[in-house]
Amino acid sequence: MDKASHLKSLINKAKLSAEDKERWQNMTAGVPDFYLSNLIYMIEQVPDGLMWLNQNLKDKIEVLKKKDKAAWSAFVKKEKEDLQKLLG
Repeated sequence: MDKASHLKSLINKAKLSAEDKERWQNMTAGVPDFYLSNLIYMIEQVPDGLMWLNQNLKDKIEVLKKKDKAAWSAFVKKEKEDLQKLLG
């Protein structure tokens, strides 16, 4: 199975809404295999990795909509801490 098909299968199996699954399918369409490999690795190795990425993306979009530098800085700091915990 090629990487794009493998990722699509992982996304479809995830406990995401249909809307979120579609968003991930659209975002990853046409992405080079190197990046897909990293995403596949995280999804397979980190329990709830895709769920975390999905919520992080939604939160990031909301913070960006605010156009608030302090809120963005706080988000980036929390994101870094969360990633360190998530990835060990």
